[in-house]
Amino acid sequence: MMMINNLMYNLGKTSKNVYKYSNQIQTGKQFQFPSDAPVNAAKSIRYKTDISKVEQYQKNTEDANEILKATESAINSYNEILGRVKELSTQAANTTYGINDMQAIREEVEQLKAEVVRIANTEYNGKYLFSGYKTDQRLLNDDGTYNIDVIIKDGMYEENGEMVEKTEETINYDIGFGGKLQVNTLGPNVFGKADVGEKAGIIGVFDQLIAGLASDDKTMIRQAGGAVEDYQQVELDALADIGARMNRLALTQNRLTSSLSDLEEALSLNEDIDYAEVITKLASEKSVYNASLMTGAKVIQKSLIDFL
Repeated sequence: MMMINNLMYNLGKTSKNVYKYSNQIQTGKQFQFPSDAPVNAAKSIRYKTDISKVEQYQKNTEDANEILKATESAINSYNEILGRVKELSTQAANTTYGINDMQAIREEVEQLKAEVVRIANTEYNGKYLFSGYKTDQRLLNDDGTYNIDVIIKDGMYEENGEMVEKTEETINYDIGFGGKLQVNTLGPNVFGKADVGEKAGIIGVFDQLIAGLASDDKTMIRQAGGAVEDYQQVELDALADIGARMNRLALTQNRLTSSLSDLEEALSLNEDIDYAEVITKLASEKSVYNASLMTGAKVIQKSLIDFL
């Protein structure tokens, strides 16, 4: 009887191994339920959580990069306008033009001023790029006055007769490795500071130039041209800042790609089977199982004597 019990026990054990290895080949995984391998299951949960985080960081960096590229494009267009206005102001200040020529320059500057307003209200993915936290509201009105108040520095500000603490309206994305990156550029830092309802600094400069062109006031034209040159430097500083942020993003994206690869490899080593090894084990267990069945058939077979 003991021999038969041992036989049945070993058959059951071998049968479970056959099932286990067959299931591993079907799924490609070392375990199906956490109870099959509690330590490895816990590791897999941790690896998958980390992978999910890294993938979200990658999405954040991609979104941030697109926002920065859209902002860079807008400021480059703004730079071209400032360059053209500077050229026109220099020509008007140092050349004797007739009334018609001055009018043509003035009309071009007016068109360029309207284009600056359009650039200040640039949208990306349905959100205004230069409006700080108020991404659903345009920065400037059509006449170049500020439509909204954008806070460009932490501090106390007067609001409805009271002093209120406000924070700089920078939008930061979590890009992993404990770091955050500012993705927006605040409009007043590019187009000139002013209160709501007042004209942006650069728009005031354009108006000064237009007035100088209308009255052929060379001094006013030169002053406006000098102010335009100052805004060109402001714009170049903004482009340099965006470039630095994009460079940081590129480095971070490389680190995230490497980190994701390492995590996926660790997860694979923790979960995935070595097919050749498991197939060999399955064949071995099947051989043992079949041999056990044959042996068992001989051990437990009964003769007529057993029933007398």
